[in-house]
Amino acid sequence: MTISSRIRFLIAISLGLFVATGCVASPQVTITPDIEACAAIFDTSEEELGLTPEADFAVGQRNYANWLGGMLGDADDPTLRSAGLAAAGAARAAAAKYEEVGYVGPDDGEVLITALLKVETRCKQLMGLVD
Repeated sequence: MTISSRIRFLIAISLGLFVATGCVASPQVTITPDIEACAAIFDTSEEELGLTPEADFAVGQRNYANWLGGMLGDADDPTLRSAGLAAAGAARAAAAKYEEVGYVGPDDGEVLITALLKVETRCKQLMGLVD
């Protein structure tokens, strides 16, 4: 599974979980700009982000990094902000590695996916979907 495939898979799973559990979310959750940003992350497709197999990997990852940084770089929640900026940094590092050697290795992919999972987990916490 390529990094792009893994990212698409994670986003699809995240969106599915968000939609499936959104109906049973606690009514005490107040919609904040952070939660709106999280919902936008779950709701944005790979095609919209330029993360398709046809797209240049490095360009797509840099665009994704800029998008993540813009969405979460000024989040009110410090954990979400930190996770978002770390994920953006991991996407930039993956782009640089790809340009340098022509591929992204499993370790680089693992760093990126782990960073994205931290964003997902924090978003779910803020949305009241997990503890």
